Amino acid sequence: MGVYQGQVAKRVNNFGSGLLNIAGLKTKSDNVVGIFAPNSAEYIIADLAAHHYSLVTVPLDQHDTASALASALTLTGMTVIVVTPRTLSVVLAAAFESAVRSLAHVVVIGGLGEVRAEDRRVAEAVGITLYAFEEVERVGEGKPVENVAPGPDDLASIYFTSTLNESTRKGVMLTHKVCFRKISSFLAIVPPNQKITTNDRHLSYLSLAHVMERMAIGALTFVGGSIAFYSGNASKLLDDAQQAKPTIFTSVPKILHRVQDQITKQYGDSFLYKKGYAAKQELLRQGRLVNDDMWDLLVFRDIRTKFFGGKVRILATSAGEFVANQIKSIPPLNPYFTNSNISEFFRVVLGSQVIQGHGLAETSGAITATLFNDYAVTGAIGAALPCNEIKLIDLPELGYRVDDTPNPRGEILVRGHNLFKGYLGDEEATRRIVDADGWLRTGMVGEVLPNGTFKIVDRKEVSWLMNWNGIRGVILDWMRHVLFCVDMIQVVYIFG
Repeated sequence: MGVYQGQVAKRVNNFGSGLLNIAGLKTKSDNVVGIFAPNSAEYIIADLAAHHYSLVTVPLDQHDTASALASALTLTGMTVIVVTPRTLSVVLAAAFESAVRSLAHVVVIGGLGEVRAEDRRVAEAVGITLYAFEEVERVGEGKPVENVAPGPDDLASIYFTSTLNESTRKGVMLTHKVCFRKISSFLAIVPPNQKITTNDRHLSYLSLAHVMERMAIGALTFVGGSIAFYSGNASKLLDDAQQAKPTIFTSVPKILHRVQDQITKQYGDSFLYKKGYAAKQELLRQGRLVNDDMWDLLVFRDIRTKFFGGKVRILATSAGEFVANQIKSIPPLNPYFTNSNISEFFRVVLGSQVIQGHGLAETSGAITATLFNDYAVTGAIGAALPCNEIKLIDLPELGYRVDDTPNPRGEILVRGHNLFKGYLGDEEATRRIVDADGWLRTGMVGEVLPNGTFKIVDRKEVSWLMNWNGIRGVILDWMRHVLFCVDMIQVVYIFG
């Protein structure tokens, strides 16, 4: 069942007013609201409600462990969190582990009828009050509070960095100004004839605990587009796409590689597929992206409909995993993990723009993006976004210098309006990563190509874990990426 714009506005005001009433939160005070749930309309309503009343959101990945969640509770002093019946038990376990017993109010999406009796008993034992999401809305409807708009420099959200060591996760503080400028930059690089409009629809499945997905939803919300949410089962994502028929699809390379494998296995031996692929590939070499020629009618239209619903015109993805094979410190991943022609593959098959971005939580997501109509296969991660500037500095200890030939190479530093406010409660760590002139050190080694785009060639710091089958060592991120290629694996923990 759909939720329309007028309904969303009403529910946002009701839920925000309800939160203020039941939890005693104060606007403009950096009070935080945690969200520990899969993507849904209620997730977005809770997020927007917090911002409408100048509260700070803390998006948490639904697969986080109790230990990871406990550290987040301790660091933020969170008093209220939005969950589902499935994630509630993890929250209750985290409340026991947290060094600061601040959590007092838990709002359950879907109602209390699905909550287990054991979870009810535990909540009562630790002094946590459970509320149904609809109950909070009803309270707010009966006791409305006028919106309190945040200022540009007010804190909007705290995102936790992804790391295999839960104890080293840091809270990345992003202001409203930073988020707005990042969304504006994304919209600015879209050519006028392909701009995102109210007719566009986004299928949201990437965790909203990651900045990339939140910014994508922010862009669609800004222009008045629609958002569909996946069923919650990643293995049925393509079925969800067939039903939702998105025009904009954001993804991670892991999923795209699986889809590429499925398409290749199903169609790759076909004579028409091979001829059509070669013909459209040649058109791309000429700078022409088409989705309505003879080969689309014969082959690719059926693929587009079967795998993505037939409407996708912009496919956006993070470039971080695509560049893994270019980093000389990491053992090669092919054929298990990456393919340098993945962007070209989907441009041919879908006839859509494929945009790759590369960045960090500290930079509110991407700092670069490949440009529309740039179909070169160079392994580049794109040019700098309008909201930031990028420079390279020498790394003589690794043999990289900005005066290298044929292209400059060095550590990538970024400065601009999209940088984070700092790490929550850790000024020393903030100073280590951002210098006095405002340049943030990414730790990635880049090369500037002749057309002004960047290519990742190495990492500044490599942490080797072990020797494995004669390989000198295996980097932690590499191990995680390889394991994630197995369809059944959703979460990876490495001990030792």
